[in-house]
Amino acid sequence: MKFSLNSTFIKTACLILPVFILSGCSRGSHLERMQSEIYEVMDKVGPSVVSISAVNRVDGSMKIGSGVVLDKDFILTTENLLQNSNELKIKLQDGTTIDDSEIADIYCDFETNVSLIKLKKGNLKPVRLAKKEQIRNGTLGLI
Repeated sequence: MKFSLNSTFIKTACLILPVFILSGCSRGSHLERMQSEIYEVMDKVGPSVVSISAVNRVDGSMKIGSGVVLDKDFILTTENLLQNSNELKIKLQDGTTIDDSEIADIYCDFETNVSLIKLKKGNLKPVRLAKKEQIRNGTLGLI
C-alpha cells in the first residue's frame, strides 16, 4: 500500500503524533514516574546484587557476571558464569570483596543454568522476593 501526502493516514498521524509527544514531555509524565519507581526499586535491592568475576587459571580466561543474595549466606547466579572456573571473587555494592577462601560450596544445575554459591560465614542482605500470588505471566521485572 502506498501513501501520499494527501492520505487520511498521514493527516491523522500529523494531528495525533504531537499530542503523544507533548503528553510524554509534560511535568509528571509516565516516563518520569517510571524512572522514579525504578530508582526506588534499585535503592531497595541494590545491596543484594553482587558482581562476580570467575577466572580459569588453566587458560587465563575471565568471565564477569552478577548474582543476587537469596539468604545471608547464599548467592544465586548462572551456571555458565561459573563453568570451568577455579577462582571466584564476589564484590558487594559497598566494595567488600569475598574470595575463594570464604566460599563453602557451589551447587550447579546445568539444565537450568542456575548456580548457588554458599558462603562459609555469610552476613549478606538478602533480596526481598515477591510473593507467588503477586506474580503472573506478563508481570514486569527488572534485570
